Amino acid sequence: MNVSIRIDGREPTGATALRGRLYHDGGVPGDLDALCAGWDGLDGWAAELRRTNGFFALAHRRGAEVFAAVDRVRSIPLFWGTAGDEAYLSDDAHWVAGRLGAGEGHEPAATEFLLAGFVTGNDTLVPGVRQLAAGDVLRLAPGPGGMAAEVRRWWAYGGAGDPSVRREELEARFDAMMERIVGRLAEVAGGRPIVVPLSGGNDSRLLLTMLKRLKYPSLIAFTYGRPENHEAVVSRRVAEMLGVPWHFVPYDNASWRRWFQSEERGAYYRMADGLSSLPLLQDWPAVGELRRRGIAPEGSVFAPGLSADLQAGSRSKRYPQVYRPGVTPRDELVRLLLRSGFGLWDWTRREDELYPVLAARVLDGLGDYARFDDGGRAMEAWDSRERVSKYIVNSVRAYEFWGYDWWIPFWDAEWLDFWADVPVDMRMDVAFYRGCVERIFGEVTGVPARGRPATARHGWVGPMVKRLVLTTPLYPLVRSAYGLVRAYAEYDRHFMAWYGMVPRDVFLRTRGWNSAASFLTAERMGRLDLSGGSRARSAPVVGRGPAGPRGSGRAEPVA
Repeated sequence: MNVSIRIDGREPTGATALRGRLYHDGGVPGDLDALCAGWDGLDGWAAELRRTNGFFALAHRRGAEVFAAVDRVRSIPLFWGTAGDEAYLSDDAHWVAGRLGAGEGHEPAATEFLLAGFVTGNDTLVPGVRQLAAGDVLRLAPGPGGMAAEVRRWWAYGGAGDPSVRREELEARFDAMMERIVGRLAEVAGGRPIVVPLSGGNDSRLLLTMLKRLKYPSLIAFTYGRPENHEAVVSRRVAEMLGVPWHFVPYDNASWRRWFQSEERGAYYRMADGLSSLPLLQDWPAVGELRRRGIAPEGSVFAPGLSADLQAGSRSKRYPQVYRPGVTPRDELVRLLLRSGFGLWDWTRREDELYPVLAARVLDGLGDYARFDDGGRAMEAWDSRERVSKYIVNSVRAYEFWGYDWWIPFWDAEWLDFWADVPVDMRMDVAFYRGCVERIFGEVTGVPARGRPATARHGWVGPMVKRLVLTTPLYPLVRSAYGLVRAYAEYDRHFMAWYGMVPRDVFLRTRGWNSAASFLTAERMGRLDLSGGSRARSAPVVGRGPAGPRGSGRAEPVA
C-alpha cells in the first residue's frame, strides 16, 4: 500500500512537504520534520495545528501513514483520492483525477457549482477526487479494504463575544492586533514591494493605512474597471492622501472579450479551479497588465483585503434578523444561506427537488449548530468555510499565475481570534470596524472626517432594494422584475465591464442569471457557449420551464 504525494509540482524529498508559510507557537519551525513527527494521530495533529498561524498546505509521511492539513481558510487547497491499495495526495486536483482515471460527472456537486460557484464540503466535480475544506486535517492509512481516509476539523469558526468589554479597551486591542498582523506581512515581504488592490471599501484602505503607519518602504496601490467608476475615484483619493503610488487598469467590454477568449485565461482556469471552484477573474487581467508594464516588479507581494468585514458583521447589513439576541432557528438559517449562497441561477422551478439535497449539504458544512450563540456567527461560519475559502480567497491563484507571492492578513489567526471576542451589538452594521478604520485613517493622514473619501457604493440599486428582493415573501416575482430591468442596464454600464465576456445576444436572451459569475459557471459546465461564433447557443442551465421575463424568448429557458 502506498500514498503518492505531489506538492508544488514535485514529489517531496523528505518526510514533510510544506507549501506556503507556517508559524507554530509564533515562530517559523527550524525542523519541520521533527516537529510533525511528534504529532500523534489525528487528535495530536488537531491540537498542534490549533497552535499554528500562517497560510499553508502541509503533508507528512510517517511509515505507512500520511497526514495532511490546510490552514483556517484553505488558502492553498489539497486534494486526495484512493484506488484500492493506492492513494494520491496533491495541491493539483487535476493530477489526482488523472491518476485515478476519473472524469467529471458528480451530483449534486455539479448543481452546487452552477448555483454557487464552488462545491461544498469535501467533494469536487470528479467522483473520487476529494478536497480538504478550511481547517481540515486528513489521515491516509492502510485499512481492511485498501487505503482508507479519515478527515477531521481541527479548527472551526466561532466565538460568543464578551458583552462586558468596553469599547476603549477593544479599540486598544484592535490597534495592537493590527500592528502584529500587518507586521507579519511586512516580515514576509522583507522589503520587497507590497502591492495592494485598493478598492473603494474599508478593508484594503485599512491595510494600506496600517502599512503606512508601520512605515513600510515600498508600497504600490492599484485598481481597475471602467474609467472614473466610483471605486476608482475613491481608491485614487485614498492613495493620494496616504502618499502611495496609484495605478489604474481600464476595463471595457471589448477587453474582457479578448481576455476571456485567450489561451492565458484557459491556462489560469486549469491552474486555479481545483475541480471545485470557479476561478475569480476580477483582478486577474489587471495583475497581468501590471506585470507587462513593469509596475509590479518581479518578487512583489500582493496583499488583498478579501472579506475582512465578514467577521466584523457585514452580513448584518443584509440579514439583521439573524444577529438579534437568541439563536436563529436552524431551518430558517439554512433557508437564508440557500437563498444568498446558491443564487447564481434561478432554481425556483426545481425547488421541491433541490431544496432538501442542498439543505443537507449546508447543514453538513455548519457542523454542530448547538455551538453557536447567535445566527450571525453560524452564517459567518458557513460563509468562511465554504464561499470565502473556495471562491473569494481562492482568488490568490491569480497572483500565483502571474508569478507573484501573496499574503492575506485579514485571515491571520490573530484577526480571527480578535473578532471572536467582539459582542454582537458592536458588529451590527460593522459599526465598530468602520469606526476603527475611520479613526486610524484620520490619525495616519491627518485629514479631518469631512475631508475623507466615503466608501464606494456602486450599481443602479442600493443595498435596501437588494435586501428587499432577497427577503420578501414574493421573492420569485420580485426577482424576475429586478432581473428584467438589470439585464438591460448592466451590459454596457456595469463598473467592471465584465459582461463583455458574454456575447450580447446570449446575454439578452438568457434568463434566470444573477451576475457575471452565473454565465461563467454555466460556461464551465458546458451549459452555455460564450464563444460568440455562429454556433453559439444557450442551453438549459438548471432546468426547463415556461419562458421567463428576460430576452425575446427565442432561446431555451434556463429555469
